[in-house]
Amino acid sequence: PTRMHEATMPRRMAAGRVGFMVFTRMEFNTLSIAAILTIVGFSINDTIVIYDRIREKVKLNPSSTFRENMNRGVTETLGRTFITNGMILLAIVALIIGTSGTMKDFSIAILVGEISGTYSTIFIASAFVDMWMRLEAKREAKKQAALAGLALAAKSGPAAPAKASKPAK
Repeated sequence: PTRMHEATMPRRMAAGRVGFMVFTRMEFNTLSIAAILTIVGFSINDTIVIYDRIREKVKLNPSSTFRENMNRGVTETLGRTFITNGMILLAIVALIIGTSGTMKDFSIAILVGEISGTYSTIFIASAFVDMWMRLEAKREAKKQAALAGLALAAKSGPAAPAKASKPAK
């Protein structure tokens, strides 16, 4: 699930940032590209931290359900995520207030990206993993049911051949 989210989310996030820039008619230049790449990097890093914490919780608490472990992992990383992003947002707000021109556009793009990236990391990434694990459980249950059906058929022996009907005279 991690690889799937990392492969699809940066494209969606970059498209969202570009859409914001088009909507606000911001100048698209090398600083804009730098802002998009920076936000994608921040978001992937946050996602990896949350996934790693979930993985750690699953190993430490195998008796708990996956959803309980996921909730614990996300909850434990919330403080770190909000403190880190809060410090980034303070720096970005200072740049927005103290600069002009393309640097201000860069700062606004980072601000919007940081907010949406944090939301994506906390809420969408964990929901994606939860959905993935539920689908895996359903597939596994179907596979077990099919194997149980084959085992039952093997125990009962071969099926009796159908009686041939007599031809009509």
